[in-house]
Amino acid sequence: MKGGFIINVFKKLTALLLSSAAVFGCLAGCRASNDPNTLYIDAFEGGYGVKWLYALGEEFEKKNEGITVKINETSDDSTFSTMLTSGRSTADIVFERYPFWDRIFRPTVVGNTTYDPILEDLTDIYNAKIPGEDVTIAEKLPEDVRAYYETDGKYYHFNWAAGMMGLLYNKNVWSPSWKLPRTTDELISLADTIKKAGKVPFVYSLKDSYWGIYVVWAAQYEGLEAMAAYDEGYAPNGKRYVPELALYPGFEKALKVLEVLLKDENGYCHSRSKEVDFTMAQNMFLEGDAVMQANGDWIESEMRANFAEGETDIEFMKMPVISSIVDKCPSITGTEEEKEAKLCAVVDYVDGADGATLPEGVTQQDVEYIRSARSMMQTIGQDHTAYIPVYSTKKDIAKKFFQFMASDEVIEIYVKASGGYRTMFKYDYSKSELQNGISSFMKSTNALFEQSSHYFMPMKNKIFSLTGMQFMENGLVDVEIYLSASNPKDYKSASEIFLANYKNLEKEWTNYLNTAQIGK
Repeated sequence: MKGGFIINVFKKLTALLLSSAAVFGCLAGCRASNDPNTLYIDAFEGGYGVKWLYALGEEFEKKNEGITVKINETSDDSTFSTMLTSGRSTADIVFERYPFWDRIFRPTVVGNTTYDPILEDLTDIYNAKIPGEDVTIAEKLPEDVRAYYETDGKYYHFNWAAGMMGLLYNKNVWSPSWKLPRTTDELISLADTIKKAGKVPFVYSLKDSYWGIYVVWAAQYEGLEAMAAYDEGYAPNGKRYVPELALYPGFEKALKVLEVLLKDENGYCHSRSKEVDFTMAQNMFLEGDAVMQANGDWIESEMRANFAEGETDIEFMKMPVISSIVDKCPSITGTEEEKEAKLCAVVDYVDGADGATLPEGVTQQDVEYIRSARSMMQTIGQDHTAYIPVYSTKKDIAKKFFQFMASDEVIEIYVKASGGYRTMFKYDYSKSELQNGISSFMKSTNALFEQSSHYFMPMKNKIFSLTGMQFMENGLVDVEIYLSASNPKDYKSASEIFLANYKNLEKEWTNYLNTAQIGK
């Protein structure tokens, strides 16, 4: 994993349509000259497409007479790293799907030259006012995203998309008698109800799953303060850079929810989930073969043909609150059934449901803990980054393009050209003039995005980015394989995976510390 758990999520975003060799050859050889007036851009063509980038390129040319923007798109961005570190990249800007932290934290040797780092320092434009606006790029980013991009007071990455992940439901096959789940226990109960009604609760692709959303349940349980400590390499025992980093109980609690949903004998997932790819799984969901699916907002762009007016009506639900969160709320007491009922009542209260009242005895502290959990939605936008190779000969023009992209005027072009998608930059994306031509799905997604706190796993820390250490998957890659196994010999429970992850980490820890260049 080149940047933490997020990589494991994003490796599912696209089928590899071109071989690395073919793409490499095109990127390196399809450009005849290093024209000083041509800005060369390499771009990942995945879930969000590149239509928006062409629109931005045209606008940039209009505003900068004499400058030409040439865009080279590829669905196989694995070549970007090879191109960058070989020194053969002909791009002045590269639009990627995750940051190259390893290229910042570790010097890169290209031929006889050592670059430290190999990415261009963008601090000057981060701290400069955006042309025509009284705000800097740094100020225009949410604080958590800005902190994620900052390294020793410097910036090397530029955001180009704000994605959201979660649970989708197909309203075309949704029964009026079903209620959206407030908690994970209600989610499981709903799955049981759907199954008994003769329908399939979930469909996914075992080959390309998006069930990584379970990290949100871990974050709900632990709380944002604990997860921030985790991101800095602190274990639950308060020690830093020790294998006990894997022992946050929220990880196991979240896996236990996933275990119930995926366990083969429970029958909550479509029988073909183990054989289809992600495109087929998405198509099955859109056609109503299953009621729910873990996925991201990019599904519309990827499956545009299925979104003909009146044919598809899907929507994100708020992430159900992990039911075991009551362990962290001492004022929620009683039997397990009573605790769940009180938790549901508190969720109704923080949601502002009609007539909702707090159960007697529940403290404000516990209410706020649950409020924070309820608001969490996973975003992967912070990992949609662009960079400038340090050896580019047109860094000034490239930086100017980034400043251009951060402006309100260009954000509007981006939204319209992309069909309603957004960047991480602060902006009123609900403006009525931006809503024309945007699907009901994207309108509802953007509305929920605004209401949510956007949780992400910032895996910038060296212990993650330099070692390849994966969130909850060391030695047991793709937990879905084990949790859904039909053969008892292949099956591993949530607790077994949790323990195996720790044991593997313990075994490899010295190597991890050495690789991450972290002293004792």
